[in-house]
Amino acid sequence: MQTQIEQAKTVRLFPHQGKAINSLKRFIALIGGTGGGKTYTGPLWLYQEISKFPKEQFFVIAPTYKMLIRATAPTLVEIFRGTQAEGEYKPSLGQYLLPTGGMIWFGSADRPETLEAGQYKAAWLDEAGQMKYQVWVVIQARLGQKLGRALLTTTPYAMNWLYLEFYKRFIANDQDYDVIQFVSTDNPLYPKEEYERAKATLDTRLFEMRYKGLFRKMSGLCYPDFNANHIVDDFEIPKDWRRGGGMDFGFNNPSVVLYGAVDSDDVLYIYNEVYKKGSLLSDLASVMEKKITTYADPSGKQHIEELLALGVEIESADNEVNAGIEKLNGRIKTSRFKIFKSCKNTIDEFETYHWIEGKDKPEKENDHCMDALRYLVMGLDSQEDSFFGFVGPDWR
Repeated sequence: MQTQIEQAKTVRLFPHQGKAINSLKRFIALIGGTGGGKTYTGPLWLYQEISKFPKEQFFVIAPTYKMLIRATAPTLVEIFRGTQAEGEYKPSLGQYLLPTGGMIWFGSADRPETLEAGQYKAAWLDEAGQMKYQVWVVIQARLGQKLGRALLTTTPYAMNWLYLEFYKRFIANDQDYDVIQFVSTDNPLYPKEEYERAKATLDTRLFEMRYKGLFRKMSGLCYPDFNANHIVDDFEIPKDWRRGGGMDFGFNNPSVVLYGAVDSDDVLYIYNEVYKKGSLLSDLASVMEKKITTYADPSGKQHIEELLALGVEIESADNEVNAGIEKLNGRIKTSRFKIFKSCKNTIDEFETYHWIEGKDKPEKENDHCMDALRYLVMGLDSQEDSFFGFVGPDWR
């Protein structure tokens, strides 16, 4: 298939690229193997949107600033060169001035809060599978007023929000969503011998994600048995269930507060998630459950004292990392752990929270919900242990 951007430039498209560009759905994901031409497709799709709305604002996002300036932005600039959309790229300002009077803005997803401005007619998210769920929430809001469209180009890196909040909607025939999947060799220029070499040498799950574009759990997860069966619809928690909270402090990184309740069968339900960046402690205190003990990161002693003064029932958590992971794994494996669908950031982190290769400790990245959850589990379990282990002088 061929498409003409402008008379001076003709581009050859492979079938999966053509399907993505020609899709009429509002939200499209081109999910496939490495070397298949995902990033190359993004500017072509965006050009098509610009041709329909030449004076509008558009958004291009990469997972990190380095990826943006090394791959995503240069690819767009090169493809637009020699076409009617060729404009002026201002990398220091994150802008591409279109000759039509429109504008392309560039952003990086490593700080989702910096994406919170403006309304756009279309957005291209390159390697969206590396982005946090919060980025997708923000982008939908940035497209909302103008009913803008989005293209996501990516390899699947885990069964995270891209699977739960995008792919599953497509499978359920949500008319706003379209997914095109392909393997690396669907690009006839990709070396078949390299594809076969990777198949023979890589872990099967990793190969199927990186070269076949299939959703698989990443290897080395701290909670490998967590799956969709642990995710439940929200419901009203009975008043007599034992409750507790867990809190991880942040500012540039998110502050996270999770609340859980244990039923009569010792099943822990995580029912509330507070996930905020750039919030003062007073703002967090206003949305915290005051009459429930919250177990917080013990390194934040001053924060704990300030929250106590604000009327929050809070104390230092047990921060034995491996013990906390072991306790939660025990609940997951014995079906004594459930989490509400609304706790989306926590669900997302389950699919990427992994051990450092060759070390007995988890990777300290994208782990704020996981830390809060450990504090909660250790705190609630210590409540139970202390209750059943207590024998006082007036015990009957």
